[in-house]
Formats: sequence, C-alpha cells, structure tokens
Amino acid sequence: MLVLSLSPLLSAQTLGPALEKMKRVRQSAPAPLRQASSHDPARVRTLLQALHGFTRGSLDAASTDVPRILTTFIDSGAESMLMRRQAIKALALYPTDENLAFIETRIGAAPLGLRRLYVNSLGAFAETRPGRVAVALKPLLEDADITVRYAAAGVAGQHKDASAIRALLEDRLAKEKNASLHNEIQEILKAK
Repeated sequence: MLVLSLSPLLSAQTLGPALEKMKRVRQSAPAPLRQASSHDPARVRTLLQALHGFTRGSLDAASTDVPRILTTFIDSGAESMLMRRQAIKALALYPTDENLAFIETRIGAAPLGLRRLYVNSLGAFAETRPGRVAVALKPLLEDADITVRYAAAGVAGQHKDASAIRALLEDRLAKEKNASLHNEIQEILKAK
C-alpha cells in the first residue's frame, strides 16, 4: 500500500499575508466608471456581447445616449437575436417613461422569446410606474403561452401596488388551468 504525504508546499505564515491582501482587494469597492463623452454604438455592442455581463455603469461609460442605441439594436432586423435579447435586458436598466412606452408598444407583437424578456423588463418599472405596469400586465397574464404568464406573474409579485395587482391575479387564478402556475399565483397572493 502506497501512502502519500501531503505536506504543504508553503507554510501558513507564508500564505497568511497574501490571503489577507486578497480579502481586502475583494472587499474594496471598484472605482466608479467615468461617463462616456462620445456616441459609440460599437462599444455598447461589445459590452452586450461580453461573457461577464454588463451594468448600467459600464454601459454609460461606453457611450452617450445608450437607451437610443439599445432601441435601435432592438428594432433592427439586421441585428442577431442575441443582440436584440441583450438590448432588451439592458433597456430595463433605464426605467424612463420613454423606454416603458417603447416596451409597451412592442411587447404584444414580439416573438415569444423576446416577449418574455419584455415582460421581465417590466419589473424594472413596477416601483416607479405601477399603474402603467399593471395595465401592461393584464393581457400578459392572459397570454396563450404559459411561460409568458409565468413571467407576468413574477413581475406582478414584484409590484408594489398590491391593490392594483391583486384583482389581476385573482382574475387569472380563477381561469388558470396549469396547476403549477395556479399554485404560484396563490403564493403571490398570500404574500401581497
């Protein structure tokens, strides 16, 4: 029988200071990014394609007028579905009336995969524009596709105005035939 000795290559005294330094670096806040000073759709495109994701800060550092670039990507038939999907996700980082109107006008006619993303994006507007989001959720809770209804129920669960949402959810609960979604709506109603 072969017995291996696993003696440490470095002692705890050697590793201690290095580990402490790594902890401090991880705990320190990243330096704030500077706002972009030029319009650069290519940089926004690169960020949307990044494997590590994107933040509003990184998008704002990439270009000026990012929401306009995002809506151009979304509406462009020449853009890949991946780019359009990423742009919809990013648009939720800019919860303005103009961007909500953009989503409201496109959500009903969007292909299924994009429709779910639009629904999820409504969650970013639920706190600041609860009335408009509640109106937008009504047809989505009635959508023929179960995944869209699930997404709409999830956004309804995030909604701060319980009275506006409660009636929508109770109406959907009475009609919902999918047992899993039915239970999900019941749980959301209990929490409200």
